[in-house]
Amino acid sequence: MYRLDYVLTLAQEKNITKAAERLFISQPTLTKYINRLEEELGVKLFDRTVQPIQVTKAGIVFMEDMKKIQNRELMLKAKLYEISREKSSAIRVGMANVRGEYLLPKALKHFVNSYPDVSVNVDNDLEGRSEGKLAKGEVDVTVGVLSTAYEELSYELLGEYEIMVLLSRARLPELKENEGTYESPYSIDPVKLNGMRVLLPNSGGGQYQAWDIASRKHDIVPFGEIRCGNLHTLYQLVASDCGFLFSTPRDFIKRFPEESKNIAFCRIHGEKMTQKAYVAVRREDKEDPMIKTFVEGIILSEKTQAGK
Repeated sequence: MYRLDYVLTLAQEKNITKAAERLFISQPTLTKYINRLEEELGVKLFDRTVQPIQVTKAGIVFMEDMKKIQNRELMLKAKLYEISREKSSAIRVGMANVRGEYLLPKALKHFVNSYPDVSVNVDNDLEGRSEGKLAKGEVDVTVGVLSTAYEELSYELLGEYEIMVLLSRARLPELKENEGTYESPYSIDPVKLNGMRVLLPNSGGGQYQAWDIASRKHDIVPFGEIRCGNLHTLYQLVASDCGFLFSTPRDFIKRFPEESKNIAFCRIHGEKMTQKAYVAVRREDKEDPMIKTFVEGIILSEKTQAGK
């Protein structure tokens, strides 16, 4: 390995004796190294026939390129160090915002009791992309409505949730007080949704998948749309009669009780549609104690949430 510090010090001092003193080595040692290096490279890095010593054109190129190489080596070492550090002292979780809001507080409490010194980095990307990130090793755990299509991943069913059509009760004046509730959904003809505005989350998440499947199955043709990545906002827009939304509303009802009173919870033709959510890890990490503990916390949190 080249001793760039030897070359740089000699270039700065322009004197073998002074350079050797700065390097805490003997003058013959420095002279021998420079001679061997120039012989190996086949060029002269220094013109030592003049005083003070001058750097040659080849020497300038050598030093500039070696600085770049050493900087790249340092950057590579730093990246490798961060990777090794993340593996041992951090867990990376892929989970969409709304699901994380309900599951993470209890899950993390369970986790940090066992691993108080481990950092947790939450990636709030959409579920479709998060699953791909898990397969590529960019996150360690993913939770949500997943395709279960990756052979390298291990999936555990977290729960099965009903998908309902949500719209303002004002749109259904025939509803009785005990009809169109979450506990007693109203059977709606999809024709009634035609010509209404649809409220859409970003594509790639479970809620968007619900709309995509239902709209194709029942030939629903909306009139206009509102797109918003914040599902809480979309739920409140339903209550404000801004459009209809396909959603798994269980957790929204608890968050927005007043708005829920203005919402009609419906099933198309009375048919119950459901959607499954999973917690997934890479198969190679399935028995990792830290990851197992985090998954246990997610499952416990979901059971607590479902029991409310």
